[in-house]
Amino acid sequence: MPETAGLAVKSAIIDREVIDFERDGRPTIDAFRAALSSDLQRLVFVAFDLLFLDGQDLRGLVQVERRERLAALIGREADGESGIGNMWAPERVTVQ
Repeated sequence: MPETAGLAVKSAIIDREVIDFERDGRPTIDAFRAALSSDLQRLVFVAFDLLFLDGQDLRGLVQVERRERLAALIGREADGESGIGNMWAPERVTVQ
């Protein structure tokens, strides 16, 4: 799995997906399966929500606050997206 040890925490539960992208930028199951069998470094850990942090249950907080803590945990890039290594937290999640 992708390296995620860069986080400065003792423990965390993060709602996430591990994906890989096709050449056109779309995440697909075929790309994921190909990466599993050939190149794990291509996989991206996409984090959506931070549920527990260092023993503290964050589920009682509003989602906006949990996402802000998640962004602070993994770092925020200049474009508003958050990321560290192969870990990424999109600012918005769109369901189609």
